[in-house]
Amino acid sequence: MPAPSLPSLSTDQLAAFVELARQGSLRTAAETLFITEQGIRSRLIALEERLGVELYRKSRGMRKTTPLTAQGKRLLPHAMAFLERAKELRDLFVAEEAGRDVGIVLAIPSVLGEVELKAVAVDPASHAGRPGLSASWPGHATPRCC
Repeated sequence: MPAPSLPSLSTDQLAAFVELARQGSLRTAAETLFITEQGIRSRLIALEERLGVELYRKSRGMRKTTPLTAQGKRLLPHAMAFLERAKELRDLFVAEEAGRDVGIVLAIPSVLGEVELKAVAVDPASHAGRPGLSASWPGHATPRCC
């Protein structure tokens, strides 16, 4: 007997749902997540479709109670745990990545000139809190830094 397929759930959908539960309104949840109300609504609709249940009450105006349905209340602790686990998975590799050099490419118009560019690249004040940060650009000597 084949295993049942898992629903395709995203961290964005679950984060929108959890934020709606925390804030109590689509507008405030959207502002907190720095997305539009339509963006949060779309994520919630997709989540409801994937799970096949209604998770929150869709109504206009001020609410005196939680917008979550009984199914939404049931999902909430699991959604919060899911997001926490996703953060743990991400953090597994953060410490490993911290030891690696990360390159940043800047596209700077040539009108700035070499002298100004060197001043930006080697100014130790601009590197505060970022030990080992250095800059280089093709065709020029690599500046020493910090």
